[in-house]
Amino acid sequence: MKLRYLQILVAVVERRGISRASEHLNVSQPAVSAAIRSLEEELGVTLFERANASKGVRPNGQAMKLYHHARDILRRCDEAKKSVMQPDKRLPKASLGILHTLAPSDIARAHSRLVKTARQWRWSVREGGAVWLGEALDRRQIDLAWGTVDDESPCSRVLWREPFVAILSKDHPIAKSGRTSIRINDLHNERIILRGRCELPRDALQDAGLAIRPAARADRDELALALAAQGLGFVIAPRSLASLEVAVLPVDDLDLVRSIGLRWRKDTSPELVEAAIAALAV
Repeated sequence: MKLRYLQILVAVVERRGISRASEHLNVSQPAVSAAIRSLEEELGVTLFERANASKGVRPNGQAMKLYHHARDILRRCDEAKKSVMQPDKRLPKASLGILHTLAPSDIARAHSRLVKTARQWRWSVREGGAVWLGEALDRRQIDLAWGTVDDESPCSRVLWREPFVAILSKDHPIAKSGRTSIRINDLHNERIILRGRCELPRDALQDAGLAIRPAARADRDELALALAAQGLGFVIAPRSLASLEVAVLPVDDLDLVRSIGLRWRKDTSPELVEAAIAALAV
């Protein structure tokens, strides 16, 4: 007696019909009917009463006896399989390092896509700064690094580029002026909230012509944005970090952009790299 036939019998009984059983099992109705006929021929009994097209089939007493045995057999088979296969240990591990200044919403969506579309690996993620990502990749603490990328190379891919923008309180006069962009000179008399985890080189903002009059320094981006939302100053940050609670204005003469991409080692599996790129680039 084939296990598949027992699975089909259970489905027909529980779904109360051949058509619903075929949908549940994702097999054709003729295949379900053929399996039931094979069971009846093997056992030498009739298992279902054939009614008209609207009522379908109804299990008789013999079918219900077999149904209870079949449920028990299938449960024991499943338990035996799980005890031997240990699915968590069958899948190879894949570790993704994530730059801690990426937007949390982007990280959550990407991780969800990885888990759904790259199921041949057991994924874990670790967050850190740009320096840590490079070191962790070299030390094999992570398999892939998702963060800032200078240029594309045989072991890196740029996924997108985004500009640095000015982020201010919605009640700030500049934000309420109706302008769609500003220039560096518009910020000269304003105080800046410095991001402790900024991806830019140390003097990049000064070199760009911004007058640095600090109002605060925040290691957490969410704190920097919260301070800006309260009107304590402006923040220069990647556009993706901005929330609905603040005003975002491009700075026309501030030519600062970050390139976000993926890096890996030369010996990293090409299949792993392509799976990650497909999930992260969406």
